[in-house]
Amino acid sequence: MIHRRVAANPGELQTLRVLAFDPEAGKLVRVSIPFWILRLVPSRQFTMFNNHRGPEFDSDRLHLTVGDLEQAGPGLVLDARDRHDGGLVLVWAE
Repeated sequence: MIHRRVAANPGELQTLRVLAFDPEAGKLVRVSIPFWILRLVPSRQFTMFNNHRGPEFDSDRLHLTVGDLEQAGPGLVLDARDRHDGGLVLVWAE
């Protein structure tokens, strides 16, 4: 599920955080990506999905730009469960 929202005065985002759980491996993975790195991506567009190797970025899936995240401001971006293995992924911006 993708959560879209528009903040009245979002301010500058600092970090995109990912929390992913792989039930088969019994592992919880935490990733923090500074927004300055996301702003360096040439297309400034990326996609998040879980393909059994953890969260990845691919511009052919969920078309989301850094500008979309900055306009929305801090908060939940993605809350997903894998239909095949029950893996869980949370993504939020701070």
